[in-house]
Amino acid sequence: MKKADLLEAYLAKAIPGLKDKGENLFVFLDEGHLKPINGALSHLKIAIVSVVITELPKSQLLALDMALLTWCARNEPGLLRSPQAEKGFPFNIEMLDRNTCDVAFKIELSQLISIIEQPGGKIQVLERDEPDPDPGWEHLGGFKTDAHLRQLYLGEDLIAELPSP
Repeated sequence: MKKADLLEAYLAKAIPGLKDKGENLFVFLDEGHLKPINGALSHLKIAIVSVVITELPKSQLLALDMALLTWCARNEPGLLRSPQAEKGFPFNIEMLDRNTCDVAFKIELSQLISIIEQPGGKIQVLERDEPDPDPGWEHLGGFKTDAHLRQLYLGEDLIAELPSP
């Protein structure tokens, strides 16, 4: 699923330490289903994606929150605006010691798959990107999703720089 790969790549870039230790970020599909669209071959693929990050410094938990919400704002905006947003994102944290933890969360992603018949009997399969998010969503407490870089501070300490999703 393209979106699961995009989420993994974004988290690896956004969370300090993950890009250096590729072995502590795991993204996999737990379960899913296909939802046909109007009886055609084009469909919506919906999957529960599990993300596990091992040995994350406790100081990076806020950076993880911001990275996840920033990515969702661009790639899965319905999660931030639908009734499902009321439930939030379930997660588990296991403290390994005073400063390090393992984090696991699940997120429901959807991917539009377009099937286009080509001349000569060929079929083209496309995993579609999300349309550009509604530019007016900032009034709901968000921020513009077209910024190139976001710096996240805790007090006066820079704790993360989030790339554009």
